[in-house]
Amino acid sequence: MGLVTSQQAAGMGGAGKPAGAQADSTFQNKEVRQLVVLVRFKPAQRAQAELDTMSAAEGMVKSVTGAVEGAVDGAENAISNIPGLEMFIKEKKTDSPSEKDYTYDYSDWDSKFSQIGSALREMNSNSKTDTFEFSSTDADGRKADGEKLFKKVNADIAGWKEYKVWIHFVGIGQGANVINECTDLLSNDATFRSERWCVKSVVYIGASLYKSVHILNTDTFKGEGQVFSFGSDFDLTQHAVNYFEPNDTLVQMIKDSNKNTVSLAVGKVKLRVITILALVLGGVEIHGISQNFVDKFDKVKSEITGMIDDIIGFIKKISTDTAAFVKLGDLPDFGKMMDGLGEIPGQCKKRLDKFFSDLGDSALDQVKHVDVSMTPQDLAGVLNCLCPLIDHITQSMGLIKYQSKTGADLAQQIITNAGVTTVYAAADISDADLSRSDPYYPKFSKKIQDLQPDMAKAYVSQAKNLIAQAAENGSDIKSFADDQKIALAEAIYLMARPMLLSKEQVYKELLTLMDSFVNFESLSKDITTNKLTDLPAGPLKSLNVSYPPELEDSIAKNNQELSRIKGFFAKNNFGMDADSQYFIFNSHNVVCSTMPDAVWFCLDQATTYVDYERSVGKDNQFAVTGKNEYKTAGSKQKDNVMPAQPLPV
Repeated sequence: MGLVTSQQAAGMGGAGKPAGAQADSTFQNKEVRQLVVLVRFKPAQRAQAELDTMSAAEGMVKSVTGAVEGAVDGAENAISNIPGLEMFIKEKKTDSPSEKDYTYDYSDWDSKFSQIGSALREMNSNSKTDTFEFSSTDADGRKADGEKLFKKVNADIAGWKEYKVWIHFVGIGQGANVINECTDLLSNDATFRSERWCVKSVVYIGASLYKSVHILNTDTFKGEGQVFSFGSDFDLTQHAVNYFEPNDTLVQMIKDSNKNTVSLAVGKVKLRVITILALVLGGVEIHGISQNFVDKFDKVKSEITGMIDDIIGFIKKISTDTAAFVKLGDLPDFGKMMDGLGEIPGQCKKRLDKFFSDLGDSALDQVKHVDVSMTPQDLAGVLNCLCPLIDHITQSMGLIKYQSKTGADLAQQIITNAGVTTVYAAADISDADLSRSDPYYPKFSKKIQDLQPDMAKAYVSQAKNLIAQAAENGSDIKSFADDQKIALAEAIYLMARPMLLSKEQVYKELLTLMDSFVNFESLSKDITTNKLTDLPAGPLKSLNVSYPPELEDSIAKNNQELSRIKGFFAKNNFGMDADSQYFIFNSHNVVCSTMPDAVWFCLDQATTYVDYERSVGKDNQFAVTGKNEYKTAGSKQKDNVMPAQPLPV
């Protein structure tokens, strides 16, 4: 198929040649005419009035949303100023500094392409360049555009019969796949087959190439052509987004994935927990037939039932305030678990009533004979009332697993919300990496030097691998098995994840807080000593209390699920300094909006302009400086070089 390694694709000599080596047969063809065609996407223009309306609407929504969030922030910040007590776990979110859309400014390409045209005409005045633009966004559209390109190429070279003709294609982004469709038509064209015409080179830039559609037909090479592919390892559009169709909803979903802000009023729950512990740890003295413990028990019941209601509120809020494209409550089994939360307060209260009833009966029976002193350990059994809540949380977390029905339901929900119906497996071709031209590269490089690797390239690569895993045996998503859909949904979530780091931090803080509920000493450090003196039982004097066995068992099972969830958040922590929008837009735009010198040099080699300049005493500097420039060489006699003359017409 004529594919080359990334080093060769970068123009470092060509196949089988050392860096900087020149071609051997530069001027052997006396009648070569060349056509270089640039193929690129240009979106269909929407009416300016529509764009203005959209812009005004977005500004209005942002203004109203900002005002509401500002008012909420002010109230929550005022409450949070209570010394020593963090009343809220709140998402610390900022607007994305990344680009918000693809740019299609090809002015740099046009400038350099003009210079390429001049260079071609130096060698042969009949040679020419042309540009083909298209606006289709799916495979069928690109196939139709391939036919239009085929007609355009035929028109360009119609007067060149009986001449030797080299055609060079340059495809930016999806332009590569339009070119591939064109090559298939050329290979079946009787005139193309009979003439001394061939596709001499195909150059891809930022292209998503597919395994099963838009296949390059190398018969058009007629033994002379080569393929060169360039791309950035940071480019999430090239390596992931463009394998989905349609992908406009997917891109917008990723941009909007963190629109809502999570804020959890945890301070109230903290205070309830401390109050409950203080009451329990304070013990109770019963003298004679006194029942002074009744008031204490009522306080405990009030705080525990209130705390359960608060925690259930957290759970419901978390289930709705996840990524914008995930609605846990809409999943059948998880929805049932959410509905079941309404029964938990009653179950816990029933346990509380039974505990206090049994404890009261026992105490009153004992007090007939002697004063009774109940220790914290005697009262710790009251905490068993939390078992229904803890068990329910454990079961809810246990639903979200790979290869589970809820896991499959969640995968389908993500895919549906992304609006994708087709996904293609990637063709097996390697790129010459252009990531050094990305402004992100210095950050990436510095972290490697500081032994704190930035995993941006791994992030992009993993998304691509998950897509390949899902699309290995087909492209129609609705026909995928559950494991394929789960892999695809994981890829989509992975693509959006850098947008959600502030939300994940909230979940991590909440998980840490849940840990502290089973570690009283850790929790108590969040409250200053002077605050504790205001609690009903005074400052905590001792924490030597063990849980009752039933609660110990519930906590142990809950910890297993907590560890699994924590592991998910810890997994693939890529440690990047940019969000999804950067790798979707910035990284793709930087590759596609400017013609890299490596690509320019590659074309100069393919058209033999490097050798033509060498014949007139100028050496190309790309191998030395990375710039596609020519400088006059010294006066030393050059060997194996043809005389300085244009190719004859």
